[in-house]
Amino acid sequence: MIKNMELAQVRRGESFILDGVKFVKLDEDAHASFVLTADVFPKHIPFEHKDAERKDHDNFVGSYLQKHVDIWLHQGHPNISKAVVERPINLLSMCGETIYGTPCVFGRVLTLDEYRRYRKYIPLASDWYWLATSYSPNSSPDRAYCVSAGGSVDNHYVYNGSYCARPALYLESSILVSVEVETDDIEKMQDKVTALQRETLTACKNAELIAELFRRIPGVQED
Repeated sequence: MIKNMELAQVRRGESFILDGVKFVKLDEDAHASFVLTADVFPKHIPFEHKDAERKDHDNFVGSYLQKHVDIWLHQGHPNISKAVVERPINLLSMCGETIYGTPCVFGRVLTLDEYRRYRKYIPLASDWYWLATSYSPNSSPDRAYCVSAGGSVDNHYVYNGSYCARPALYLESSILVSVEVETDDIEKMQDKVTALQRETLTACKNAELIAELFRRIPGVQED
């Protein structure tokens, strides 16, 4: 059974659907939820093209990978695009270089640190996919990290077109999303509501009885 609810009510690790796309919620902060698509895009793409005019080919910002995600959002899923919140992404390299800083971005993918932090919530994908983390801009400016279908991490040349994109976005927590709820879960919720109603009714009756007793006993006042 499908139930509509605010994204803020979706639990970490729980999946939901927005604009026909299935996501998994990873985390939440002030007014926004951090989410990941449940699977990769089917199209294989390079992190960056070898003939790109820019020199920092392993920098996620301005990369072909980032542009690919932005196009998917703006042209393919405007309803998702309208819900995206711009947030900073930490582009610390694997070797600890901070040259790419912490820019604010719109469309994006996971960093290596985020992948490790939320690994327990992330379902395995059907194919390899890129991360936003570079290996070393100073010594190897043509390598970036990726994740295999089995969940292991590796780094490869950014020009390799054998990997996919897997968007990781910040979405407004107030938006309505669709969540698949098991029938058993609904029945359990109904049972809890019924039990709570009975407890409330019993408490009301007890309160009325006590009030009546105080009323009938001369000289005794209720606190």
